[in-house]
Amino acid sequence: MAIEPKIFEAKIVHKRLNPIQNKFLYRQNYTAFSLYDLSKLKKWCFSVNKPNFFAFYENDLGHYNSINLLDWVLDAIKNVELDISDVADIIVITSPRVFFYTFNPISFFLVLDKSSNLMAVLAEVHNTYGEPHTYIIVKDDQTPISSEDVLHAKKALHVSPFFEVKGHYQFRFKWNDHKFSAWITYLVDGQVMLLTSMVGNLYPLTHKKLFTWLLKIPLWTFKTTLLIHYQAIILWVKGLKYFPKPKPPTEVFTTISGKKNEK
Repeated sequence: MAIEPKIFEAKIVHKRLNPIQNKFLYRQNYTAFSLYDLSKLKKWCFSVNKPNFFAFYENDLGHYNSINLLDWVLDAIKNVELDISDVADIIVITSPRVFFYTFNPISFFLVLDKSSNLMAVLAEVHNTYGEPHTYIIVKDDQTPISSEDVLHAKKALHVSPFFEVKGHYQFRFKWNDHKFSAWITYLVDGQVMLLTSMVGNLYPLTHKKLFTWLLKIPLWTFKTTLLIHYQAIILWVKGLKYFPKPKPPTEVFTTISGKKNEK
């Protein structure tokens, strides 16, 4: 049974450790909803695939070319040979369009089994050049992902102009009906370069919630883009080396392997 849509009120932390230290924290809102019943997302102020105060467009994800995002995700997880007959729900955590605009540095697809365990996670990353890449996160033995599991992936997409496309990520997740947490560690040659986290609570998506946050943060979705460029200026002033953008990866997906209790 598809979950009811929710607002995910998240605290985002970025802590850069090398070659210099820099840390920032901000709060951001996302929607969390089931791909199996997008009709639940529709309200008089919130539309699916058409303009409104708030809107979710399927082709904002799925590498910008998804006519049916559910089919795109199911096709994607076939890359790791998961049995899609075991999939009971797919939850999307992403920022919708607000006043026609959105930018999501990362969105998550949580693939759940019939007991609401995490079978897999797709992390779709977008850089400011309009390039996407998706990391398919699943354990080697395909057992449910717990909060104790650390999963690894080689970095594939140029994201920050102050980091090269080298090294790897470590992912860790925690999920239930009321809370979602994601922790991502970026390492190069065994040295931790960056710690990031997205932690927060899930609340029913109501008109009151939507407009309360719209009043608090009128440029909700513009906020992320503005902060990215603001932090880039700070890092440039601090003298960090700038790396030109290389060609994007030719592969659409990177598959992640899982190792338990490696922290």
